[in-house]
Amino acid sequence: ITVQPVRTEEGNLLCSGKVIYTWTFNFDGVAPISRSQVWTIENSSLPHFTVPQDLAVSCDESTEVANTGYPANIETYCGTHATITYNDIRINGSCTSNYQLQRTWTAVDRCGNVIEQDQRITVKDTEAPVFSIEPTQIVNLDCDDQYGRLPSSHVEFQDNCSSNNAITFVINIGQKYDVECLNRFQSDWTYTIRDE
Repeated sequence: ITVQPVRTEEGNLLCSGKVIYTWTFNFDGVAPISRSQVWTIENSSLPHFTVPQDLAVSCDESTEVANTGYPANIETYCGTHATITYNDIRINGSCTSNYQLQRTWTAVDRCGNVIEQDQRITVKDTEAPVFSIEPTQIVNLDCDDQYGRLPSSHVEFQDNCSSNNAITFVINIGQKYDVECLNRFQSDWTYTIRDE
């Protein structure tokens, strides 16, 4: 006797479920006899991907994915697409422009299997601020002129990562007098700019 089984399905066979094959045998004078075979399907295998490498960037560079890398070799057990997301946690450093991002990449397949991997992005400020308008090198004054004429208001400076109001501006003044005429002297001004 050859009997073809009847197939039934339970659940989501893409992830987990059952396939049931039932054979029913009919004989004269007796009740039908049925036998079943159950195949249980379960996908608990984690997806896989290669996390972008750890790297260091300047504080004026972007930390967006386009600049710091996206996961590669994304695979799932059944060859289907995984959803990739990330979350950043900032770890502050010695100043606003020095910090680290702990970027956690998460891959989720269609069955809800999840794997996480971390990428560390170190952000550094390695450039000193610069004068955009330097102080006048030599200023000649009469003895009754005021120091307000000196060029502190004519100095401009900038930094690649800090705003101007975050830069420390220091003037050191040194004077050399003419012993024959105290109203004649040389004053050396040293301008120092320092970012945060």
